[in-house]
Amino acid sequence: MPVAQHDITLHAPPDRVWAFIIALRYLPLWLSDVAAVQAISTSQTQAGTTFEIVRAGGRGMVEHWIVLDWEPPRSLRLTEYHADLHLRLRLEPTAGGTCLAAQLEWRQPRGLLQRLLPPTAQRRTLERSLHRLAELIDLNRDIRLLHGMGEE
Repeated sequence: MPVAQHDITLHAPPDRVWAFIIALRYLPLWLSDVAAVQAISTSQTQAGTTFEIVRAGGRGMVEHWIVLDWEPPRSLRLTEYHADLHLRLRLEPTAGGTCLAAQLEWRQPRGLLQRLLPPTAQRRTLERSLHRLAELIDLNRDIRLLHGMGEE
C-alpha cells in the first residue's frame, strides 16, 4: 500500500489534542476537503464507531468510515472501508506539548505510472490537515487564555 506520512508538534498536552481529534464534529475544521461529518452508530467516538464524511469541492462524495484501532489517548486508526483508505494518528508527549504522527495508506493504484510516481498530492493533503489542526489548537489555547473560553 502507498503511504504518506507527516509529523507535527502541537502546543497542547496529549489529552487536549486527543479530545479534539476524536470529536467527529471537528473533523471538517481540520481535515482537508471534508465538508461535513455524520455519526452513524454513535455520536461518541470509540472503537467500532461508524460515520460518514461528505467531501468538499462540489464533489459531494460520501465516504463510509469506521474507527478500527482505539488506544486512548495514544493512537487510533480510521478506515474508509469501500476505498481501503486508512488514517493512523499517534500522539506522543513532548517537552513542548504533543507530537502527532499521521500516516495515510491507500489501495495500490492500478496504472503503472501511478505506482511509480510519489504520492505528492496525498502528502500535501496530510500536511495541510495537520498544519490546520495546529492552528486551531493554538487558537483555542489563545482564546481560552485571553477570554476564559474554549474548554469542551
